[in-house]
Amino acid sequence: MKTKKILISSLCVLLSVSLFFSIFELFEIQELLSVNQYIKYHSRSEIPNEYKWDVSHVYSSAEELGDEIEKTNALLLQCAHSLKEVKPQDVNKLLDDYFELEQKAKKMSNYMQLHGLIGEGDKIEQGDIIESIYKKTSSIYRYICTIIVSFSQEEIKQIYTNSVKYQKVIDYVRKHQDEMKGDENLNDIVNQIEQNYHTITDSINFPTVKYSDGSTLNLNYSSFILCMQNKNRNLREEVYSTYYNTYKSNSESLAENLLEYAFYCDMYSKTKGFNSTLEFSLWRTGVNENIFNSAVDAVLENTSLLSQYNRKRKSILSLPDYEMYDVYVSPYKERNIYIPYEEAKKIIIAALTPLGEEYITVVERAFEENWIDVYSTRDKDDSSLQVDFFDVHPYILINYQGTESDLYTLVHELGHAVQSYMLSDKYEYWEFGVPEFLVEIPSTLNEILLSEYFINSVSEESEYMNSTFKYLDKIKTNVFKQAQITLFELKLYDNEIDTNNIGTIYKEINDLFYGETVNSDQLISYEWCRLSSLYMNFYAYQYITSFGAAMYIFNSLNSKKEALFIGKYDDPIEYMREYDVDFESKSMYNILFDKMNQLLLTVK
Repeated sequence: MKTKKILISSLCVLLSVSLFFSIFELFEIQELLSVNQYIKYHSRSEIPNEYKWDVSHVYSSAEELGDEIEKTNALLLQCAHSLKEVKPQDVNKLLDDYFELEQKAKKMSNYMQLHGLIGEGDKIEQGDIIESIYKKTSSIYRYICTIIVSFSQEEIKQIYTNSVKYQKVIDYVRKHQDEMKGDENLNDIVNQIEQNYHTITDSINFPTVKYSDGSTLNLNYSSFILCMQNKNRNLREEVYSTYYNTYKSNSESLAENLLEYAFYCDMYSKTKGFNSTLEFSLWRTGVNENIFNSAVDAVLENTSLLSQYNRKRKSILSLPDYEMYDVYVSPYKERNIYIPYEEAKKIIIAALTPLGEEYITVVERAFEENWIDVYSTRDKDDSSLQVDFFDVHPYILINYQGTESDLYTLVHELGHAVQSYMLSDKYEYWEFGVPEFLVEIPSTLNEILLSEYFINSVSEESEYMNSTFKYLDKIKTNVFKQAQITLFELKLYDNEIDTNNIGTIYKEINDLFYGETVNSDQLISYEWCRLSSLYMNFYAYQYITSFGAAMYIFNSLNSKKEALFIGKYDDPIEYMREYDVDFESKSMYNILFDKMNQLLLTVK
């Protein structure tokens, strides 16, 4: 039934494409942010090698990968055999073997992911074998955890008598034993429903923007934001209307899928002994409810700053009314219409210089050694992310289009990648990783440094004002928007939402943030359709905590550099308290909102 609905809605969209083309052909190319400067490549073969990641750093040939599969299968059998009878004195050797297995399995899985992200997944002939190895490895880990949990306190002491190497792992497993409870079939269902969201959205036929010279731009998440930043208001209105009407045509299937996802997440959480998905999500990341509430409450108590921000935007734009399609466009002249990638690299290196020589050296390596896949093609994933490799280096996926927003995306992903690379030098594989609750802090700090660089490196007042609003935009997106998403999640998991009122409730929350200053039209009721973060179970609020902590660290950067590097099994809250970052206190966010207020005061 869902498939039929998708096909019908897609046909409706196709009928409107010819009309959409005629609208866009009225606009001059230069009114579209010189889009043609970055629409260069239709296939990967056209892209120069220096702008593509080099996966041969992981495995130099299919033969090397084949050998690794053979070795990993042998290690898998060895670990499985070791599980038949495990005594306390066997645990350290078992964990040695397991982490060697996991490192190999994850490396192969991530290698396969790299190919999939650039549309070349079919080139990995052994893909099914790699996926099977990874699943079996995960099963072995779960079984090892059940063994560790089953030991008495005396037996645990016996393990530590032999060696304390894995004490953090063992303590973590025993502390988080509730996470191993529950019906894993429900988890599989949850994962499948999440995948269904991407299947539905991938099947939506958004119209294509066609220019008078015959070139085109596919309307998608990235190009939608690009068009919303355009100075041509008629363009913004037409793209906004077309984009959200397309989602409107598919909203029923998307609503059913999201509600089904929330239902099974809640069921899964309760089988683990938790009262709600929120309780489980917070516990899993080592966070208590006070931290969650402090973040959300701090934002709600400062929505007046968002209203000031929007009033100043409207005034400077000299608009008779202020609509939702006006909230992305810069009220000042852009510093650059198009920023070549080579220039972007120089800007980023200059902006991140305060983090020190060692940090910059890693950034330069990322640029010079093909860690980054830069330009988009039709078959490439349109997201931005980084993929970890402990014994190689991380890889970064972006879709560079030459805007300032792309610089922020790149500097954000570099925050993740540099942290990953530097952690691999500091820790052994088994403790390599960052607690989820802290993972966004280094990338957010990078964004703050880029904003500060732009503000401090311009000479003309109009450029200063433009940079100031870009900075304010980052706060709006990472703080206020994430609070808006979090409030929607709370209502979703409190069973206040159904297929009939989902749009109404989303609009009510949107009005809470924008209603005082922006005309909140009905189409914004469908914005939730494009929010993939709704399938990440209360992850959005972590952008608020990360921005607050990153601003706190920036405020006294020299003494806080080490706060960026923490082991996988360290307590994130206690670790950050050593650096005077108290997530339970709303006052921790004062520096953030004071900064926003200072920026607003400079706007004329």
